[in-house]
Amino acid sequence: MPAVQLRNAVSVASEAAHPDGAVVERIAWVPAYQDEETVTEFCEATDPSGNLESNSSAGHKEYQDRLRAIALRQEGKEKAEIAALLDRPVKFVERWWRKDAHEVPKPAGVHEFLKVEFWRDIEIVRGFGAGLTIYDEILLNTEWVQPMANGANFKDGGSRLKYDKEGRMRPQGNQ
Repeated sequence: MPAVQLRNAVSVASEAAHPDGAVVERIAWVPAYQDEETVTEFCEATDPSGNLESNSSAGHKEYQDRLRAIALRQEGKEKAEIAALLDRPVKFVERWWRKDAHEVPKPAGVHEFLKVEFWRDIEIVRGFGAGLTIYDEILLNTEWVQPMANGANFKDGGSRLKYDKEGRMRPQGNQ
């Protein structure tokens, strides 16, 4: 399958009306390494917006709420306010809010490699970049350079560049 340019990868198939009168946008796209086209529907009236929690288990939710209690205290929020935001009792906030994030034990279900410094929920903001023509600006102002082909160097475990018969570095071919 030939490489698809980014601007051609997503195309608007059609717009239709939602039963309650909202506009539904249908996007046709091709997932990577697949030949089938997929159609996804978006409706601003029913699509999620705001903050979505990014936890994947009960243990992860517990750990995330502990870290959020600490972060919200550092932002200057009061105990009762934090408890309301987390939908937890004030006793829970009292237990965790004065601790350092590195002191918080990770419950079962939370991987050891997760760092407390990089935790963040997903935030969806509808229309954030509308009208900014970010894609066109980046496309035109970025210097696009094709990478050179490289391979494994079995002597030292590193990598080496590949050359053609004339001794020029060979560009990487993306299939």
